[in-house]
This record gives sequence, C-alpha cells and structure tokens, in this order.
Amino acid sequence: MKQITRITCGLALLLSSACTAHVFSPPANLAPLESVRVTEEGTHKFAGFASIQEIDFGPRTTTLTLRARRGLGQNLDLGLDAHAVAFDTDRGADQEAERLLGIVRLGGKWSPLDNYVALSAGVGAGAHPGGQFIAPDLGIVLAYENPYLIPFANLSGFLSQPINAQAVDISHREQPIGTVVQSPQFTWGATWALGLKLPLTNAAGTAISPYLGLSGMMLWDEVEHMRIMGMTAGIDAAF
Repeated sequence: MKQITRITCGLALLLSSACTAHVFSPPANLAPLESVRVTEEGTHKFAGFASIQEIDFGPRTTTLTLRARRGLGQNLDLGLDAHAVAFDTDRGADQEAERLLGIVRLGGKWSPLDNYVALSAGVGAGAHPGGQFIAPDLGIVLAYENPYLIPFANLSGFLSQPINAQAVDISHREQPIGTVVQSPQFTWGATWALGLKLPLTNAAGTAISPYLGLSGMMLWDEVEHMRIMGMTAGIDAAF
C-alpha cells in the first residue's frame, strides 16, 4: 500500500492549487532569469537566485537556486542548476506538512543572434512529498544586450512525469486524515520571467551582473490548472 503523506494547500508552488487543493508534478526550471548572451568559451559562470511566489495571495514558497555554467564555444553553454524550495505551510490549513522540495537540472543555451535571441533546453529530476519526477523543458530568451541595463524576457514550456508517485493527503486540518487523497499525474505547463540585468565589472576585471524580475508559471494536468507569480532576484559572476 502506498504511503500517505499528510500535506495541504500550503504546498502552493508545485503540489496544490490555492485553497482548492490539487497535486501536480513539478517543473525543473524554477529560476528562468537570464539574458541572451552565453558564457564565453572556456570560462565559467556561477549564479545564485532567490524567489518568493504566491498563488492568488495565498500560500507562499521560497526558492533558492545555485547555477554553474561553462562556455563551449559556437554560441553555446552548458550547466547545472540546483533548486531548494521551502513551503510556508503556516499560511495553509495544516502546519504539519512536509515543507521541502529538491530539484537538479542539466541545461544549455544557444544564441544564434547574440544580442537578441537565444534558445534554451534542459532536463531535470527531483523529489517531493508526492514522490519523484523527471521534467524536460524547451524555451526562448529575448533581450537587448547593451553595456548599461539589459531588459529580457524568457518563456519555457515543460513536461513533468511522476516516478514512484505517492498518495498525498491534502485534507484540511478540520478534516480527518485521509479525507482527500491524491497522487501526482503527468503535468505540462510553462515558466516565464520579465526582468532587468545590470552588467558590471569589478576592479579585478570580473564580470558581475545583478538580476531583478517578475517570474511565474502555469501548470495543467487532465483535471486542474494553476497559475503562480512572484519576484526573483539574483547575481552571477564569470571567471
């Protein structure tokens, strides 16, 4: 018999939909802040991001991301993202929910038009109270690269397939355990971002760029859909 994990609508970002709880399988690309230009050949770029997002002014999530990339030449780079998501279940109906989600994603970016357009692709896997999952994604980045302040927009579509799906108890606190139980199912959707990048160089010649933007996602399965939006900030440095 599958283990039943007691959670509720506090698992807002990926596992439930506002106060009408619903279990989704998550995407892997949770920090889409980036401009068009790729990492230069033979160099490395390291970045960190923090996001705070809500569903319809309801439960809140905080996501921390670390990213490492290497330039491969031919307008191409490749890297690894690691995400940790914490759920603010105090804002939900049950304060005893499991609160963490972990994801690792391998992704790359190709920029045929260096100052204006890039294509991105990746595949990731992770674990959450509803089991494990694998999630590929494919997207486009638009930007106006310049030495002063770079506006950008990102849009990425994804698929998410549950693996070893677990039954999740999404009953309200007032209900007996097991009243409402669901398992994640195949999910599809999109992540997006609109933001600004400030290109800077320190005294040692290291390129350092802060980011700030709006970010969000839309998720669908055969039964339900969900939208989420929030703020993301970060910084990267090239070596």
